[in-house]
Amino acid sequence: MSHATGNTGFNVAGRTGVWCARDEHSLRLSWTSLAFVLLLLGYLCLGRSFAHVGLPPIYLGEVALVLFLSTCALAVFQPTVHGLIHSTPYSGLMWSLWLFLAFGFVQCVRGMGMGHHTVSALQNTVFHAYALFLFAGILLGRHCGKRMSRLVWLLATCHGVYGMVYILVLSPLGVTTEDELGPIPWFGQPNHAAAMLILLLAVENNARRLWLPLLANTFVLLAMQIRAEWLGLVIGMCLWGWMTGRVRQLAALTFGGVLLFGMWCVTDVKVPVPESRGGGEMGGRELIGRVIAAVDADTAAQFTKRADTEHGTVSWRTEWWKVICQRVHHSPGSAVFGLGYGYPLWDLHPEGLDESIRTPHNAFIYALGYTGWLGLGVFVLFQFALGFALWRVFRRTGQAAGFCFWAVCLARATFDNFFEAPHFAIPYFIMIGLFLTPLLTETSDEGASPPHSPTPGRNP
Repeated sequence: MSHATGNTGFNVAGRTGVWCARDEHSLRLSWTSLAFVLLLLGYLCLGRSFAHVGLPPIYLGEVALVLFLSTCALAVFQPTVHGLIHSTPYSGLMWSLWLFLAFGFVQCVRGMGMGHHTVSALQNTVFHAYALFLFAGILLGRHCGKRMSRLVWLLATCHGVYGMVYILVLSPLGVTTEDELGPIPWFGQPNHAAAMLILLLAVENNARRLWLPLLANTFVLLAMQIRAEWLGLVIGMCLWGWMTGRVRQLAALTFGGVLLFGMWCVTDVKVPVPESRGGGEMGGRELIGRVIAAVDADTAAQFTKRADTEHGTVSWRTEWWKVICQRVHHSPGSAVFGLGYGYPLWDLHPEGLDESIRTPHNAFIYALGYTGWLGLGVFVLFQFALGFALWRVFRRTGQAAGFCFWAVCLARATFDNFFEAPHFAIPYFIMIGLFLTPLLTETSDEGASPPHSPTPGRNP
C-alpha cells in the first residue's frame, strides 16, 4: 500500500487500492479531472454567479452532477458497494452517506405528498444530492497524487487574485451588484478566503509560493467582512497548530497578525468594501466594531457608525431561528419529521420574506425546520462520519488539511447558507473527497499497521 508523509500531497498512484484507475481509462479520467478543476475554480471565485449559469431551476451544478453520474458511474458504484458490503476504513462513511441521500429522497416525496410546491421541494433536496460530488473529489484525488500542493496553490492564488480584482476594480465599476437585467450579478463575490488560507498553511511548504496567495486571500478576508469566515479561520488555525505540532508557528503568525492589526488601527488606513457587502471603506476600528456588533450593538457603536446594521444581520437570523423551532415543535409529527421539503419556511420570518430566500442561514436549523430532529440527526451523523474519516486520513498520512478544512466549513455553515447552496456545497464536497482519497485507495485490511501514524501535537 502507498503512503505519503509530510504536507506536500498524497501518493495514491499505485495499483494496490480498492478501485485504482485503469490505464485504458486514463485519458477520459484526465479530461474529467480537468473539468472538476475548472468547476472548482468557477465556484470558488465567481460563486453564485457561476452557480446560476443555466435555465432556472436547472443550473450548472445540477447539470454537472447528472453528467458525472452518467459518465463516471463506476467511480460511484465500486466504492459504494465495497464499503457497504465489506468492512473497510470507510464503511461507516458510505452507510451514513447513503442514509443521508435516501432520507432526502423520502423527505422530498413526503413534502410533495403534503401538497407543498414541487419545485421548491426539489430545490430543498439538493441539500442531500450535492453530497454525491464527494465521489467527484475522490476521482480527482486519484489523479492529483503528489500534485496536491500545486492544486491548492492554484485554487488559492486564483481565488485571492480574483478577490482583489473584484474588490478594487469590478465593484467600483458596478458589475458586482444586481441590475435591471436580473437578480444575479455578472461577477459573484469570493467567499472562500478562510478555507484557502487554511489549505495553504496545511499543504504548501514552499515559502516562496505562499506569499502571494496568503496576502491576497488575507486582504479578501478582511474586505469581504464575513464574520463566519473569521470564526472559521480561528478554529481552523487552532486545529492546524495542534494537529501538526506547529504551535510556535501558530504563535508567531498570531503575534504578527496582532501587530499588523494594531498598526492598521493606529494608522487608520481604509480598505475598500465591495458594494455587495455594503460599500464604502473600512478601517481597523470598524472591523473591531463589526465583531463586537454580533453580541453588543451599544458597545460596537463606539467603533463603527454601522453598529445597528451589523447587529441586525445577526438578529435577522436568530429571530427567524426561534420562530422555526417553535413551529417545528408545534406537533409531535413535525418535531420528529419536520415541516417537509417545499414548505414555505420564509413565511415564518418575523419581518416577512419572499420565496427567493429558502434558507435560514444555518445548516442545522435548515435540517431541523424541514426534516425535524430525525433529519437533523441524520445530517449530524453524516458530517461526523466525514470528520472521522478525515481524522483517519490524518492518522495515516499526517495530512491535517482535510480535517481543518472540514471544521472551517462547518463553522461557516452555522451562520450562512452553505450545504443548500451550490457555490458552497459543491466545492466543499469535491475538496473533502479530494482529501479522503488515501482512505479509499487503501486495502480493506484494518489489521495492517500503517507506516505513519502521527500524534496530534507532534510535527509529522
